[in-house]
Amino acid sequence: GYVEVSTDGGASWTSHHRGIPGTHEQMDAVDPEHTWTAMSDRGVLFTHDGTTWEVVALTQQVGSENVKNVTDVDFVDSTFGWAAVARGVGGGPRKAEISRSVDGGLSWVNQFSWEHRKMLDIEAVDRDHAFAAGEIVNSDGFMLRTVDGGLNWTVVSGLPDDWTIWAMDFPT
Repeated sequence: GYVEVSTDGGASWTSHHRGIPGTHEQMDAVDPEHTWTAMSDRGVLFTHDGTTWEVVALTQQVGSENVKNVTDVDFVDSTFGWAAVARGVGGGPRKAEISRSVDGGLSWVNQFSWEHRKMLDIEAVDRDHAFAAGEIVNSDGFMLRTVDGGLNWTVVSGLPDDWTIWAMDFPT
């Protein structure tokens, strides 16, 4: 995998990262120097200077399969953010997880786990408020929210049946 960067609104692109194999799922940038990308098969790839990239492994291998895949990452500033994680092998049992970093992605702490779910997206509004979305295995979607920095995650009620949110974004 590689990261291409544009500094002129997409008119031209420059390769800033090559060499770490993996699937880039989602990216988030808070400024030109601080960018993260969720790599489903590697962890979180990040830069704190706009040119040097590092990987923090949040994945977990069992045999030849990943059982812990990062599906999205979202930061509110250069240090504080969340990652959406899906655990499970193939079509087997799944567990949705949410991890938080307070040091720019150098380390992560699991804040939430939910059996038989798959986490698809996470959107941080600020350090206290965030939303996460995913799907129940072989069923409908779900949305969670926190209002206390991720100490507690609650189900958002009143959403329609038979749906799944794959991506979301809120103006901040």
